[in-house]
Amino acid sequence: MKGYQGIFLDQETQELLVDLQERGLSDVVKNMHITFHYGALEKLPDELMGRDITFKIVGYASDGKNSGFQVELPEELLQYYKSKNGPHITVSIGEIDGVKGKPVDTGTMQFKPLEEPIEINGRFGNFIHQLGVIFDNYDFERIKNGGKKMNLLEFLNSEESKKIMENLTIVERVKFATAFQWAGKEKPTPKQAEIKAKSKCTEEDVKNRNEEGNTRFESELASVEAIKKLVGLTDEEAQLLEEQIFTQTHVSEDLAQKIKNAIEDKGTEESIVEILGHVHNNWMRNHGDNFQKEGRDKDYQFVDLRLMSFGDDGATADLLFLRPILEACEIKIDMEKLEQKFNEQQVEFLRENGITSKEQLINYLTKGSAENETLKGIVAGDGTGRTIYEILAESPEVVNHMAEQVMQKIPVKLEEHDLAQIAEVAEGTSLEAYNNVVEETKCAEGRDINLADKPSHDIE
Repeated sequence: MKGYQGIFLDQETQELLVDLQERGLSDVVKNMHITFHYGALEKLPDELMGRDITFKIVGYASDGKNSGFQVELPEELLQYYKSKNGPHITVSIGEIDGVKGKPVDTGTMQFKPLEEPIEINGRFGNFIHQLGVIFDNYDFERIKNGGKKMNLLEFLNSEESKKIMENLTIVERVKFATAFQWAGKEKPTPKQAEIKAKSKCTEEDVKNRNEEGNTRFESELASVEAIKKLVGLTDEEAQLLEEQIFTQTHVSEDLAQKIKNAIEDKGTEESIVEILGHVHNNWMRNHGDNFQKEGRDKDYQFVDLRLMSFGDDGATADLLFLRPILEACEIKIDMEKLEQKFNEQQVEFLRENGITSKEQLINYLTKGSAENETLKGIVAGDGTGRTIYEILAESPEVVNHMAEQVMQKIPVKLEEHDLAQIAEVAEGTSLEAYNNVVEETKCAEGRDINLADKPSHDIE
């Protein structure tokens, strides 16, 4: 990983240096800095990265090609200074006889001492080619392997994230994770995510969390409700859990142990999938106006969670809100096992509802979904005042598009006959029979089968 390390100046300081030049040149340098090291970069101490540095401007020189200032660094930083020329800042570049100056040559000029040294400030960081300036060792770790960005789990497991989360309340950890996951292409540093999380969890926000119409903490509160039902918490215990989630860093030992024991007794992965389903249903109840909303093509979200993917636009999205709560109860989440359990339940749901083709999926969305209590009476966002039910029953084009979206999200290939064949032999037959059908289908179609309904054992 190549670039340079040093002290970078803010816009106000750069403008000051431009004005201080005795003989400024035509091209003002963008992103003025003091280069400490150029080339292959090595990780520097955490306490140095992002630190505000005060240093002195002690000399000035301009030779027609380069214009810049000589710098006096704090003694403690000299051990990190690796450039062959003395510390300096290039401010502007000119041209003589068709030869343009180069910033690297500024340090070779003969500087004239200033009458009075000037103290200015900068910030220590790295400049990575094609990525720009970064002020955080988290970022250094994130891009050291060819610029590959961290995913959410890597972000949460980074050393800086762990340090920050130790001092966050449980609900702040939720917002810390969502600040990263929902940031789009430009992901925040842990420090930026911390600031975002705290801004979402002010004392006033937390106090008013249960006010009608307040959806800021809807998924966290839905998680508490689901845990209460699954574990069998009393009203007092559920209230205590909610209070600790919003004000503490951990759940009290006795309550955490009760929750952990109940979830492990039922099966950790099965319990988590059940809670996630409840969280998703709660979201649908509160956001019906997003269905058929102009400019928002995500109607696939208004189905049972088991008709969605396990990925970031499905179950894993709801897990953002649940994970910190479970971890505060010392419950570990094995993502591989959780995905396996989710896929198993998805295939079982498809079987139970007879969904083995696009036509049958459309039929379910049109008629079978009417049995979903969650969606009853929810008004859609198309401006007609109709409920989601009414739109699904009256608008074939909406249902068809919704079915296509669902089929793109789930791993089971409904448009082919694989599920129907394999479901038939997998239910009540042997593992050998299952494997035979899979192999026959693969050979006939010339492709792999992407299904999760393989029998776990031979049936006697």
